Amino acid sequence: MRDRKPEDRQTGERPVFFDPTARRSRRVVALGVVVLGALVFWAAAFVLQLYISRLPGAQTGAPAVTTAPRPGAEPDASGPPVLLPAWTRPRGAVHAFVPGWSRAAMASALDHIETIDVLMPEWLEVDPATGAAVETADPYRAAFLADVRKRRPGLPIHPVLVTPDAAIARLGTAEAQASLAETAVAAALAGGFDGLCLELAGVTADARAAMVAALDLFARRLGEAGLESCVIAGISDPLLVEAGLPQTVDRIVALAFREPGAFSAPGPLAPQAWFEDAVARLFARLPRERVVVALGSFGHAWTVGEPQPRAIGYFDATVAARQRGGDLSFDPESRNTRLRGLDAAGRPLRAWLLDAPSAHNQLLALRAHAPAGVAIWPLGREDPGLWRLLAPGGQPRSAGGLIEDVPAADHVVHDGEGPLLRVMAEAAPGRRSITLDPASGQIASVVYRELPAAYLLGRSGAPGRDTLVLTFDDGPDPVYTPRILDVLRAEGVRATFFLIGQSALKHPDIVRRIVAEGHDIGVHTFLHPDISRISDLRMHFELHASQLLLADIAGVNTNLFRAPYGIDETPATAGAAQSLAILSREGYVVVDVQLDSRDWARPGVETINETILASLVRGDGNVILMHDAGGDRSQTVEALRQTVQALKARGYGFVPVSALLPGAEPEIGLGPGRFQALTHLSFAVIRFTGSVLGALFWVVVVAATLRSLVIVGAALWHRRPRLAPAGEVPAVSVAIPAFDEAPVIAWAVAAVLAADPPAAEVIVVDDGSTDGTADIVRQHFGTDPRVRVVTQPNGGKSAALNTAFDLAAAPVVVAIDADTVVAPDAIGALARHFADPVVGAVAGNVKVGNRGNLLTRLQAIEYITSQNLDRRAFASVNGMLVVPGAIGAWRRAAVQGAGGYGASTLVEDADLTVAVCRAGWRVTHEPAARAYTEAPETVRQFLRQRLRWSFGMIQVAWKHRRALREGRAIGWLSMPDLVLFGVLLSVVAPLADLVFVLGIVDLAQSFLAPRPGVAPSVPWLLLLGYGVYLASDLVLAAVALALERDEDWRLLPWVLTQRFFYRQLYWMVALRALGRALTGRFTGWRKVVRTASVAPDIARGLARGARRRVTTLRMV
Repeated sequence: MRDRKPEDRQTGERPVFFDPTARRSRRVVALGVVVLGALVFWAAAFVLQLYISRLPGAQTGAPAVTTAPRPGAEPDASGPPVLLPAWTRPRGAVHAFVPGWSRAAMASALDHIETIDVLMPEWLEVDPATGAAVETADPYRAAFLADVRKRRPGLPIHPVLVTPDAAIARLGTAEAQASLAETAVAAALAGGFDGLCLELAGVTADARAAMVAALDLFARRLGEAGLESCVIAGISDPLLVEAGLPQTVDRIVALAFREPGAFSAPGPLAPQAWFEDAVARLFARLPRERVVVALGSFGHAWTVGEPQPRAIGYFDATVAARQRGGDLSFDPESRNTRLRGLDAAGRPLRAWLLDAPSAHNQLLALRAHAPAGVAIWPLGREDPGLWRLLAPGGQPRSAGGLIEDVPAADHVVHDGEGPLLRVMAEAAPGRRSITLDPASGQIASVVYRELPAAYLLGRSGAPGRDTLVLTFDDGPDPVYTPRILDVLRAEGVRATFFLIGQSALKHPDIVRRIVAEGHDIGVHTFLHPDISRISDLRMHFELHASQLLLADIAGVNTNLFRAPYGIDETPATAGAAQSLAILSREGYVVVDVQLDSRDWARPGVETINETILASLVRGDGNVILMHDAGGDRSQTVEALRQTVQALKARGYGFVPVSALLPGAEPEIGLGPGRFQALTHLSFAVIRFTGSVLGALFWVVVVAATLRSLVIVGAALWHRRPRLAPAGEVPAVSVAIPAFDEAPVIAWAVAAVLAADPPAAEVIVVDDGSTDGTADIVRQHFGTDPRVRVVTQPNGGKSAALNTAFDLAAAPVVVAIDADTVVAPDAIGALARHFADPVVGAVAGNVKVGNRGNLLTRLQAIEYITSQNLDRRAFASVNGMLVVPGAIGAWRRAAVQGAGGYGASTLVEDADLTVAVCRAGWRVTHEPAARAYTEAPETVRQFLRQRLRWSFGMIQVAWKHRRALREGRAIGWLSMPDLVLFGVLLSVVAPLADLVFVLGIVDLAQSFLAPRPGVAPSVPWLLLLGYGVYLASDLVLAAVALALERDEDWRLLPWVLTQRFFYRQLYWMVALRALGRALTGRFTGWRKVVRTASVAPDIARGLARGARRRVTTLRMV
């Protein structure tokens, strides 16, 4: 072996893009900071505008949401305060009656589930035709029952079995009585209940005997089944007044209040004296251990002009007094509460209530009788102070102190009629002063300092019977909305369109047409979320973004709103009313859906028409819902035409929603605003960005697919060049540049020495290694005269290769990397090409030798695809850009003529390849010349390597930019392909993935959370486009593997993962490389850490499966 240390070679070349002064870097950074700052400022200003802008409520006619308290009169302070002992809960079980129609009652039961001892939901009724017990229709029953059993396992549940008046006569027969008993037991067992209560309130004396018989059989059958029985009747009903009540009944629930009938005069519902007398008579006849006294927790209101008083709740009365200036006071004689005021129409109103003060006095009276329990009758209308009187355990305060503070209601009060909804007042707590009677301890006086309130939901805008309102949701749509507008214009009908902001953003011309043709517009949110599941902050965004967009597009705002997925137009609880409250505070009027055409289901034109007509016949309302977007709406268009014509023929007229708003216009014309320019620019940028993303998706898909087809065609068309016979192979020198390659250098040299035919010499240039690389070569190959080691100061890979070429004696030099293990026949396969005198260089076939993880497998696929297709394709037109440094053969004269390896780029092999091509030499490819290299095994190492490659290729493209005018394929084909597909497409390709992922997320959401008014729309074109995009990758890899007959086909499925992991890494690399080119920051020859995971045996014909093993041997 001969050693030589040549003089340092100085090329004097300056790296491409390198700025030693760093002035360009500072300018680029400064510009970037300015641009980024401007973007941040714009985004912050626009987002802030979204949340602080408000609908100009003064112009909408929307009433303010009232929350201010109404002060009452000062309490009567006559007499000294009375000190009474702390209140204790009365003995006996607390029963709670839950009307089946009341969601407010269900909510109350759940809120006070720990206080309740027996739950009595109204879930069954007697069938008048058969006498059988049947379930009542209740869509909320199952969820309520599940919540009860989850929160209070084991709570006794005794459903109430209601007996309609029509069933009383039927139960007079033995057959009906038997049917009732048997079916009642079956229903109780099926529901897992603890018992049943038969409601027989109001039974007359004539029917008493039959009811007693029915009750006796009912109770006996329940007892035989191990279930409890009870009967419900008025405290003064003949059923309880007269003797002979069956002993088989376990519990008797006595309703201790009066129910006023038609044409009755206003009066107290349970005067204290009447209550005490009725209770005393009851317990004189019935054993106390079987009696439960039901205390009324409701009221009745009498309105002038209406014969039938209507039932009201405690907060109905307080809201009426608070909103309309009524007088709510405690009557000292009856010790019930009364209301004097006006109803919503301004008519005189009188009401009487049973509230917490009256319950307090009744509970005091019951202590002397010690009943089996008390019942709250019903839940959902009660004064919340009642629960404090019944709470378990002792109370530190007197009863008066317990009920003085009244919490805000957790339910909603409804007022008025019509399809337009507003929250007129929000819930608020109240306070009352209590005065006790010193003698009896009963409450004698109540004065409200602040009236409590519930959410008051007002309805208005009820049109005439023959007036209809057409509304359309989910638009605008570029296809169907214009067609619907054409029909409306032809029929002379004005309608109301509730627009989705993101759709309006895409189709502003349609929005302007809707307004120009006199139709109303309403907000349907910006992104179509379920508003019951979003935060208040998100809600404000949805509203304000929509308003800003409408102002920008059409110069108007609107105070009309309809919620996506519908909204709870009859909310039972304060929580359910929160969304409506936000809308009302923002000045919106919520437009209800009364006649749903169900056109979204595409049932057929005739069915849509029949659905609308049937709803009108039933009197469901006047507001018709249809859809102009969200799927195929061709049936809607045709049905609209026929429906309008048919309804006109029947005498109906059509108006927009604005006609239902007296003295207010839904659309508010706007003058120039302070931030109008910002708003216009912001939405223009958003609209443009959306359009660009959609366009880029198809640009990427089409461009990548077309390139794949061209590459495959060119690679298959590529013909093998003329090769020299095996015995006429020219002499070959092998050059191995090395820098800190101690773990792998010996294997690389050993593989070269095993070549057949052998190389004339092996030149190892140690470029300033610090790990003893040269010593290892000397140690293992010191006796082989073909191996020479050259050491020199670190000058980079190009300097090391130039040294080797200067020293090489053969006319052909094969350059390999120090981590490369060549196949035995690789060097000979390369050398045979040089029989053609125009061949200047030949690229070998580099393969990844370490395929132990996903990253290295993906690199293996890339190497196979790139070399077997790209290089074949470009070799066919002499346009190859890279003879790889891992293995490539060079005609020494061609390299010297091109000036050798340059130091001005980080990819000296690509730089030299282009230079050789431009000099007129042919550069070709030899697939049989296989060499196995060690690919980066970590993402960090991969990014470092690919940054050097990507930045280097940009340097090459810039350095050789004049090749574009030279007429060679390397200039007019390869360079543009490098820039367009190697750099630019790498930057924008992940955006295509983003568009696809967003489409899939939207599709998944449409199926997982289907929109009631919109059929899920499958983006077939998007799926097809991306499917073709993925298929092109798969086809490329499959063709490449087919050309490599001994390759591992198990790599093929991994191709599908490239788009969701590997390409994103390339995106990061491409961005960083462009940044380095712009700033002039230089990236040096940063080595990949070697792990010696490619063993020499891999190049000696091992089986494919063995090639994938990671060998961790080290040379000693």
